Amino acid sequence: MLIFGDATFGTLHVVNEHTALLGDPRFDIGLDRGYPEIYQYLKYLWAGMILTLHSFRRAAWPYLSWASVFAYFLIDDAVRIRERFAGRVTANFDLIPILNLRLQDYGEMIIAATAALLLLIPLGWTYHKGPTTFRKFSQTLFVMVLMLVFLGVLVDVGHVAIERHVGEAIFFVVGMIEDLGEMLVASMMLWYVFAQSRTQFASPPGPKLWLKRLFSRTQWT
Repeated sequence: MLIFGDATFGTLHVVNEHTALLGDPRFDIGLDRGYPEIYQYLKYLWAGMILTLHSFRRAAWPYLSWASVFAYFLIDDAVRIRERFAGRVTANFDLIPILNLRLQDYGEMIIAATAALLLLIPLGWTYHKGPTTFRKFSQTLFVMVLMLVFLGVLVDVGHVAIERHVGEAIFFVVGMIEDLGEMLVASMMLWYVFAQSRTQFASPPGPKLWLKRLFSRTQWT
């Protein structure tokens, strides 16, 4: 169902861009706070809520580190942290743009790298302290995050770099690969978190076990 939603928004985007049937810019999958973007926000919100609820219901605190990752994705997409602060960051550096990139693009990469570092510190610590089930969960989800970063940062930068060197059709296709690819990966991430919630996260314990895990050495299990 999630992928069907992505495919629907991708189709509506193509129809909106190349025909006069819709004529509504909010169907653009690259538009801030357009219909596809709102759908993307909901995925991150749902995944973060599932992990947060699991963390508190089972006192499984390592999962809060992944909930914070989804919270960042949601805030970054909705508030546009990278785009809004990229210019301020690069203004303090004497950088000469290369590879047909803008100073804005360098700023976005710097902010993305900083955010990744800040998020990796608690993830690395909880991965080290967490149980085997959490480590396996993290390994799978981390691969998906790398896919999302590749599309959202590297392909995005490449998309900007080729704008003046390719035709309109190729530029449009690369943009579709970036934006629709991000939507598909986010769907995979939400599906994986939800699938775990139906198996590994199911059947929440009673208050006694919650308190035991909260105050005992087994709170990471």
